[in-house]
Amino acid sequence: MPETNAGTGTGDKPKEESLWTVLVALAVNLAVAAAKFAVGLAGQSSALVSEGAHSVADSFNEVMLFAAIKRGNRPADQDHPFGYGKERFFYSLLAAVGIFVAGAGFSVVEGALTLVRPGDSGKGSFLLKYAVLGAACLLEGTSLVRSVIQLRGEARPRGQSVLTRWRTSVDPTVKTVAVEDSAAIVAWPWPSAG
Repeated sequence: MPETNAGTGTGDKPKEESLWTVLVALAVNLAVAAAKFAVGLAGQSSALVSEGAHSVADSFNEVMLFAAIKRGNRPADQDHPFGYGKERFFYSLLAAVGIFVAGAGFSVVEGALTLVRPGDSGKGSFLLKYAVLGAACLLEGTSLVRSVIQLRGEARPRGQSVLTRWRTSVDPTVKTVAVEDSAAIVAWPWPSAG
């Protein structure tokens, strides 16, 4: 049975946990973007530059989740007698749409550039490119572990499993981080580093 108020950020503990989870994800995405851009530009790898742009888009999504937490936790006032909690869902929706639109847009642009200039890609150290992708996978895994730790901490007192907690939680921010990081790890570019 879904909860009504607990875990929405109305208490200090859930708000701090969600904020910490989002800030870890933001730091990870910025670090991953910097590494991918540096190696992608140095090695003239359109695939890594595209991956770097995707990591920047993920960073903007984390900023949206940060705004969701900050704006959704404002106390009730005369204009909003039930509070601002629903804003968490709105900003989480913007983050989710951003993940798909930005990711698809960057992939299409980089794919078109590669078709127009097929000989420009693939220079530079193959090993260095995979080292950056491996480091990105480990960093994304760190962020994923942080979101699972939060979910486990919320599940334990309720006698729930992590998966049950994920399904019944009304906090969209930790769900978004967990799904984004899971997708980043599962979609790791195994066959080619460009």
